[in-house]
Amino acid sequence: MKSRKNWQTLKAEREQPLDKLLSILNDAKQSKKSLTDIRQSYQQQTKALINALNLSDEELAELAYESWETSPKYAVFLFEIAVTFNEQELYLYEYWARALARLDQLNEAKTVINIGLSKVKSEEHKTMLKDALTEITVSKNML
Repeated sequence: MKSRKNWQTLKAEREQPLDKLLSILNDAKQSKKSLTDIRQSYQQQTKALINALNLSDEELAELAYESWETSPKYAVFLFEIAVTFNEQELYLYEYWARALARLDQLNEAKTVINIGLSKVKSEEHKTMLKDALTEITVSKNML
């Protein structure tokens, strides 16, 4: 019976921060504030909860990608946080930049790609980021 009690305790300890994280993320997603204001309002608390829950950058990216079409501002917020947990993942920079481009923030998208280029080590990944930048730039110029 002791292991059951330990499991229940562990579950309860994890449920509270998870519920709080989901509540904060829902508030951020529904917010009408600017991206800058969302960052200021939610980023620090979100990072702390993600860290406490030991969520991976892949899990954050999945959450962001689910909202790609309906809430690009929310996707930007999550991709930006995901990068702070894993600066070496090229796809995080690419998707973060693409989400910014969806918000017509092309200069910020270019900045994100350049940050990614300075962080990733593989030449193949650098080429992929450069290709993504070209694609973003060309598609926005064609609109």
